[in-house]
Amino acid sequence: MKEIEYFSKAKEYLLSFDKISQEMIDTQLSEWKKRKPKNLKELFRAFIKHAQNRQSMPNSIGDISKLSSVLLEFNHIEII
Repeated sequence: MKEIEYFSKAKEYLLSFDKISQEMIDTQLSEWKKRKPKNLKELFRAFIKHAQNRQSMPNSIGDISKLSSVLLEFNHIEII
């Protein structure tokens, strides 16, 4: 079965539920676009945030905004 067939079957299954609409599916499938970093500074910040989200890391890394001064306002060029 090809990817497009899996997608079609999955969409068909989800739409079989009364409370699921095509609009809901479209919203979920395009949500990543809102979170996509718009520049390298945002991407670097996302890398740091990702490290924080690993198992017990939030307890050891803490609030990444407090690292801003150490990481030169998340400026990857300055850090290099």
